[in-house]
Amino acid sequence: MLNRVRGEGHVQPTAEEMAGRGDWDLFTEGKLGMIITGIWAFPTFTEKCDFDWDIVVEPGFATKSAFFFANVNCVSPSSDKKEAAAKFIDAMGSDPDIVQLRLDASWELPTIADQSRLTQYLDITPPANRAAVFDSMDFAAAPPALKESGAASEIINNVLSTLEMNDVTAREALDDIQSQLEDAGLL
Repeated sequence: MLNRVRGEGHVQPTAEEMAGRGDWDLFTEGKLGMIITGIWAFPTFTEKCDFDWDIVVEPGFATKSAFFFANVNCVSPSSDKKEAAAKFIDAMGSDPDIVQLRLDASWELPTIADQSRLTQYLDITPPANRAAVFDSMDFAAAPPALKESGAASEIINNVLSTLEMNDVTAREALDDIQSQLEDAGLL
């Protein structure tokens, strides 16, 4: 864990420690103590990690908030194939063969009413605590829907990417982000 090397306050690797590698690489090398990702990472971590790893609901303070990712199926109101599209959407979520295919792939979980079908998913290890995936839904929060989300993301990412080079506190960085978002008319 990087914390052992750089002290207790070291929570993010430096550019030198990253050495051009991504967070998945550092995690599988045992050089990153925690990574926030999704269930699609489980097969890679199972294959590449030579240490025991598990999952938990993302930590939080007084109010928790967990990352939530979902697929959405939509039908255009102007479509001349609404009925066929609705059948396709229904099949993707309820057809037993498609549900089984999605469970076997362990890439994503189907949205199904019959929770007993998920036993297969919960029984696979590692990670031992797959139930945390479902527990995190108690804290799921969708990101704000902004018309200019790309512009907001650019401001946020620019400030965050310079934190290592600038000697600023987290509060100063957040204040800078808020100021830039306000100046751009995004808040």
